[in-house]
Amino acid sequence: MKTQITDINHFAFFRILDILKKNCETQHGDETEDIIKYADILNFATASF
Repeated sequence: MKTQITDINHFAFFRILDILKKNCETQHGDETEDIIKYADILNFATASF
């Protein structure tokens, strides 16, 4: 059985978002546009539901 993102508790969900945010800021820190800098979070959010 496959675990869905909606099956995890909110602490784990926000921890994933924190990790993604840190990764985005590390890899794309020089981007001036937030939509580009944080594209991975946007992609994660739209693909999860």
